[in-house]
Amino acid sequence: MIDIPKILHVLVTKAIIWLLVSQCFVMFVLLSCASSPVYKTRVMAARAISPIVSKDQLISVLQTLTGYLTRSPTGGISQNLIHGALLQLKELTRDVKQLPETLQKEATAVIIEALMEACWIISQ
Repeated sequence: MIDIPKILHVLVTKAIIWLLVSQCFVMFVLLSCASSPVYKTRVMAARAISPIVSKDQLISVLQTLTGYLTRSPTGGISQNLIHGALLQLKELTRDVKQLPETLQKEATAVIIEALMEACWIISQ
């Protein structure tokens, strides 16, 4: 006899594990690969970020990336991380056009606000 509750429990457990692993992978690409001293790694991470970030995660990922740009240059942020974050933002802004209008406005506001606060990058 088929034990439906047990099958559902296994499926839900696997789905939760998959979500956690995928979230960890997104953070790995965001942090480790974006700040790599190897230029090509940063470029490849930027190209990889778009397909692995879901529409539900996009706003929070944009906020994370723009958070790196708004830090003070004396805060110890590396130029590699700044470059990697800008590359990833460039790729993710292409996805904003595919969002519903309310999320488009929110994403655009996040990006514009961060760029306004990141004017120190130009003076470097």
